[in-house]
Amino acid sequence: MKPRSLKQRWAIAIKAGICAALLPLLAAVGFAALAASFALPNDPIRASLLDRPDDINTRRASNGRVIDADTECIGLSVGLYGVEASRSAFYNAAHAKAVFGCGPFMDYLNGQEPRAYKDYFRYWHGYLVLARPLLSVLPYADVRGVYFHISLILFLSFLSLIGRDFGLSAALAFAAPFVVLNALGFWVVATKAPTFWLAVSGALFVRSNALKTGSNHQQADAWRLPSMVFFFLGAGTAYFDFLTAPALIFSLTAFVHFLYQRAEMRAREACLRFALFAGFFALGYAGLWALKIAIAAALLDLPVWADVGAAVHDRTRGVSGTVERLTPGLAIWKNFGALKTVWGAVFMLAFMVAPLVRPSARIETLALANRSPGLVLAALAPIVWLELLSNHSQIHAAFTHLNFAPFAILSGLALAGPSAPGKTVMPR
Repeated sequence: MKPRSLKQRWAIAIKAGICAALLPLLAAVGFAALAASFALPNDPIRASLLDRPDDINTRRASNGRVIDADTECIGLSVGLYGVEASRSAFYNAAHAKAVFGCGPFMDYLNGQEPRAYKDYFRYWHGYLVLARPLLSVLPYADVRGVYFHISLILFLSFLSLIGRDFGLSAALAFAAPFVVLNALGFWVVATKAPTFWLAVSGALFVRSNALKTGSNHQQADAWRLPSMVFFFLGAGTAYFDFLTAPALIFSLTAFVHFLYQRAEMRAREACLRFALFAGFFALGYAGLWALKIAIAAALLDLPVWADVGAAVHDRTRGVSGTVERLTPGLAIWKNFGALKTVWGAVFMLAFMVAPLVRPSARIETLALANRSPGLVLAALAPIVWLELLSNHSQIHAAFTHLNFAPFAILSGLALAGPSAPGKTVMPR
């Protein structure tokens, strides 16, 4: 938002101060919740994971396309491996270790010592706060079903509201990219589903906020802009996710915010508001990460900060046997390559070629961009994120290609034509 008065600047500063003050509290609550999940007995969880070994050892999602199965195995091994029964749950949470790879993890579950493991203190493992209680009472296959149905219900609820506000074509424009981009890979795995819930929940919140601010949203007081929700989304992302989906969570929420503007917004104001939201998101995301590392540094006899610095370098510009080159644009191309079978061609034709070929779609694209440049910023930000984290996004391309979704939604709205939000009066 463009600050127009000292009062508005002061309101934004107060909100930022409140968020900064909340960070230690969020860190304490998050660490306590994680410790509580670590305190659960491991034997029922082992039994649940071994109920149908193929469900966790497979490298394909339910729709038959490859996903990063090792990420799920590594994530679920945290809290099972390296736990010292004589120590407190807080100690074990701080000294978290992970078994690396589905093969070593299954060997470990069957009583063998894992061939590869690593200290995993730099992550919060917040998904375990949900996964471990569920695995204590349900087999892993059923837990996947629970995640799927929660994701489906949440997403269909969101689509129904978009359809009610802007019409069926707009709802389809939001739905289609998640089909093409294999959203099911997020929906059914314990380490990824909570990040999808964050993205959709953030979008639902800003929609509700936009409808409550009145007819003249441009003049809304700084307190009424949803800046703080981006802070909590950032903190939630740092808690539940590693590095796969931060830009997706932020950008989908920002996209919906700009979609519901009641008046045209100039480019400068859109950039300022986008930067404001990004700043609050970064405060929550980076702030909670920093506190996590500070806690680890205080509790562990390890070179914590040096390890984190090396990890950051590796995930951005690191070269390894898996990632041989860091050529500009290669990370984006690798994510295209992760769209198996016909889906890569479908994505390119439907969301890149069609909006350029159809004259009405070209006109609609310009109309959307002129009405709210923030939509363009929100659509492109995740693609920039892929390029910045070149190493990481190449390795995890089967998950990170979902970052194309906001761009595809913008293309879908352009293809939807006159019934799309760019030509529609704001919802009643």
